[in-house]
Amino acid sequence: MRKTGKSRRTQEAASIGGDLMLAPLVAMMRLPLMTMDGGSSQPWSTETARAVNEKTAAMAEGVFAAQMSFLQSASRFWPEIFSGRT
Repeated sequence: MRKTGKSRRTQEAASIGGDLMLAPLVAMMRLPLMTMDGGSSQPWSTETARAVNEKTAAMAEGVFAAQMSFLQSASRFWPEIFSGRT
């Protein structure tokens, strides 16, 4: 008998999709603030520093996730080949 509920992977994918749909809205909310910062005499205001800090952390997290995914794929490659899986 099959489960009728959503699997954990489906729920995670939906959550990631929901987060990605919010990213353009956050960027649109921040653009006017960053535009005002660009016209001011201060080189780094609070909003600009926060945005750069968040983007740097997100980039590091993304690189780490990509490396972990690559490592998991590489470690499973030969056992899957030798067991006859495609």
